[in-house]
Amino acid sequence: MPKMSAKEYVVYSLSRQEYTRRKLAQRMRDRDYDSADIEETLDWAEAKGYLNVTRHLERSVQQLYHKQYGPKIFRHKLMEKGFDDQLLREQLPDMIAEYDFDRVALELVQKSARAMDFDAMDDTTRQRAYGKIVDKLARRGFAFDTINRAMKAAGIKRK
Repeated sequence: MPKMSAKEYVVYSLSRQEYTRRKLAQRMRDRDYDSADIEETLDWAEAKGYLNVTRHLERSVQQLYHKQYGPKIFRHKLMEKGFDDQLLREQLPDMIAEYDFDRVALELVQKSARAMDFDAMDDTTRQRAYGKIVDKLARRGFAFDTINRAMKAAGIKRK
């Protein structure tokens, strides 16, 4: 089977999944496309609107929110996907401002408390379980003030 042209490959790839310019260029280099062809093709794809970093960023932020991650971990996860740090500094705060992270934290606290049967625990076990829930939310990128509000809203106390 003959190798696709650079434009065909970009259209094919972007029809299946959104990519950042950096990730798509890396995929093309891995498939032995010429560097000049890569840059020219990516410029063409941006001009046509096929490669749109803002649209991709909005969708990625939405995915992370629906996967119940907190805002503190967004930058790290998005940089793993290939987004530029400068772009994230400029656009991420405005994009995440519309999301209700307190609600997501509360849902996670309630789900964890139900799974652990928090109400049926003795004081020592309850303290350990409380710490586990706090740790879980902190690892998912929630700020401690958000975690504390969620714990309080769920009616879960340390003692």
